[in-house]
Amino acid sequence: GVTVDLRFLQLDTDGQAVGESTLVAELGEAYGASATMVPTDDGGFAVAFTIGSYADGFSVMFALLDDDGALRFDPRRISQPPGGGLSSGYTFVARDNIVKVGDAYWVTYSEELINYDAMVGSAIIRVGVVDGEGNATLHALQAPVDQIENRAPTFVQLSDGIGLAWTSGSIIWVCGGCITDYDVHFVVLDPETLVPASQVVTHLHQNNGINSPAVAVAGDDLLTGGNLDFHALTIPATGTMRCVAAD
Repeated sequence: GVTVDLRFLQLDTDGQAVGESTLVAELGEAYGASATMVPTDDGGFAVAFTIGSYADGFSVMFALLDDDGALRFDPRRISQPPGGGLSSGYTFVARDNIVKVGDAYWVTYSEELINYDAMVGSAIIRVGVVDGEGNATLHALQAPVDQIENRAPTFVQLSDGIGLAWTSGSIIWVCGGCITDYDVHFVVLDPETLVPASQVVTHLHQNNGINSPAVAVAGDDLLTGGNLDFHALTIPATGTMRCVAAD
């Protein structure tokens, strides 16, 4: 099989490489591996990435890098140990899965516990609060509900909190001819307690499920982008949500 490495490479303002790339982690024969990072206060970078396989399950890893990409410590797993149907990851594509909040880093991902043979299971959204040594405290955004998947989380930086968007819908077991029924959900999290600081807003799908959500702030509006699922293909779609002060 093909082996995959995670490497760090700096680019200048013209997109040209600065120096040589450095190795962050050897991922092995990984499929669907992805990574995301944010700057640290001292010029380095915090990076979170996925590692694993479908046979053994996936994990989410965390590391801190110097400004030249050198590891400050060996990458540490910040998700639950995989196996027995338990797997954690970014659902193929990393989004804004990591933000710096005070002295900690928040990393969000989807955690599934699914038995594909028995066709039972669920997926929830996790948020890991990680310190500067890679120690994580895990928080569940919702309780597991059988046959419901919560996936593709992404953070949104707001002036008074951290927004979190994700998709939620039924597990589709037959992939030949399936169309998802995912809706997009959004909530503001209190940066001190990580509990919801707003109502959960739901952007309902119509005939076709909404996949791969992205969210950006524009004034009082939240602009959403995603894919509408049409059987064996998808088309891009956009939408808006508005944040208003409670009475």
